[in-house]
Amino acid sequence: MTSTLPAPLSSASLVELETELIELFVRLAGVVGLPRSVAEIYGVLFASPTPLTMDDVIGKLHLSRGAVSQGLRQLRRFGAIAPVSVPGDRRTYLQVEDNLRKIAAGFLQEQVLPQLEDWPQRLRRIQDLSRDLPASDGFPPDRARKLDRWHQRTRDSIPVVLDLIGRWE
Repeated sequence: MTSTLPAPLSSASLVELETELIELFVRLAGVVGLPRSVAEIYGVLFASPTPLTMDDVIGKLHLSRGAVSQGLRQLRRFGAIAPVSVPGDRRTYLQVEDNLRKIAAGFLQEQVLPQLEDWPQRLRRIQDLSRDLPASDGFPPDRARKLDRWHQRTRDSIPVVLDLIGRWE
């Protein structure tokens, strides 16, 4: 019995595949409020079978050096990409991280937790302001308590979310 190997993808198919991957990541990034350029960079790196340099990414996406540099920095902070060395080459190459739990943890650490840090101070200010208002002005006093519960539940849910994501891998 003869086994047939699939035909290699044509250059046009590779470009189409890369385009679809980029669009998928752009849509996902939009859901969590990340810039389109960050998603495009991740998509190019995800599609590549080998690590790429910053110049490779610039050449594929036709973005400015500043936009790519900023996007790469953000992806590194999330743990979504990592630098790798290529023997005999002094340039920095980048490869994608494809562990969803690790990326989600980095995103939460960089984007979500900082937003929650000043919540208690803001909540105290809201409570102080609401106490000074006459009851007839209409701010329901239980809303401040709700905000406090939301904050606590959000902080408590982060480990649960990461655990669930880890189970998807």
